[in-house]
Amino acid sequence: MGSKHAYCTCTPKQISSYQNRVSGPILDRFDLLLHLQSVSLTAAPLQANESSEKIRKRVMEARERQYERYGEQRGNGVSTELFLEKNSLNQSQQMMMQQWARKENFSNRVQIKMMRLARTISDLQGEKEITNESLWKAITMRRKNQIKNRKEGVK
Repeated sequence: MGSKHAYCTCTPKQISSYQNRVSGPILDRFDLLLHLQSVSLTAAPLQANESSEKIRKRVMEARERQYERYGEQRGNGVSTELFLEKNSLNQSQQMMMQQWARKENFSNRVQIKMMRLARTISDLQGEKEITNESLWKAITMRRKNQIKNRKEGVK
């Protein structure tokens, strides 16, 4: 399932049964749901698009923006109330989030996690507000697992 080197012989029902062993409320607590391809350790290494120093600088700048916004609280330590007070979605972003939430049956917890992720992505891009692009990336990272399963006929 998802491997380029091994063929999955499980039926869609078996795959679904296996995946359903983890309950929805537990999955809601994961910030990202991604399927990653296996990496060949013998293949030539990929060239980095960005140096470690540049990435470090972006992260430090994002942390500084978060410090200015929230004070001493960091990451998940920021209360939901403070987060929502300091970060709002514009009308089109609210509509996008509501559409996806209804379509995918996202809980409030998942919606807040997607907003937090979008805020982090925007911070890393140097943006003052949550951008449409960062919100879309957050939604996409959350949905990859569901999209992949639908392509394979698993619900």
